[in-house]
Amino acid sequence: MCLRDDSGTFVLAKVMPFDQVYPITVGEALGLYHAIQWMQNMQFSNIDFELDSKITRDVFHSRMTNITKFGKFFF
Repeated sequence: MCLRDDSGTFVLAKVMPFDQVYPITVGEALGLYHAIQWMQNMQFSNIDFELDSKITRDVFHSRMTNITKFGKFFF
């Protein structure tokens, strides 16, 4: 994870190792989850998150109430 200010200048970075290999979509979702937690713990607000995965972005912004539907993108 990489934190940049509003002008795009590097501020801080963090690495989150995982104990196993996940499908890309799961890895991206876990990365977003941990990035959100990191920003909450640091008490930052008004954050824009940038993702590499369009699938993760679309699911995050959807109005799905059953997150198990995310699994349809794994295969």
